[in-house]
Amino acid sequence: MAIDTKERILDVAERLFADSGFATTSLRDITSEAGVNLASVNYHFGSKEGLLSAVLHRRIGPVNERRVARLDEIERFKGQDAAKVDEILRAFLTPPFELRAELGVRGATFTRLMGRVHTETNDEFRQSFVGQLSVVVARFTQALQRALPSLEPTELSTRMWFLIGSMAYTMM
Repeated sequence: MAIDTKERILDVAERLFADSGFATTSLRDITSEAGVNLASVNYHFGSKEGLLSAVLHRRIGPVNERRVARLDEIERFKGQDAAKVDEILRAFLTPPFELRAELGVRGATFTRLMGRVHTETNDEFRQSFVGQLSVVVARFTQALQRALPSLEPTELSTRMWFLIGSMAYTMM
């Protein structure tokens, strides 16, 4: 069965963004390799930035759903008691590693893309990535605040973003 146009564009864009970066990869590079015209990219994604957002959402969306489901399960089990820090961190860290293993080669490509997000200074890359994670990071930061009430909220937020960077580095 042939891969549909939208998926083919996403696959090629993900690989090219991972290999060359967002700024260096042109829409012409993507359309040429995907065997589509520019109108297809504009129709499905609106712009190069919209394409990047879709590439990231395609992988980060399912990871975030798993993260939240695990945190929900922990909190349901704990009831009024605060979850333990290691339980919260495991709920946050495990899903991306599971998805990487499930996706095989595509998981390795996405891992390289995450490395690019963390090493490039490109604002579109970083803003799209942060936008994909901000709600989930806030939710996990709140859970950690309940588990570690003596830490300031800004300190916990800083630690969460450090955790994300460390996780991406480890995955690379």
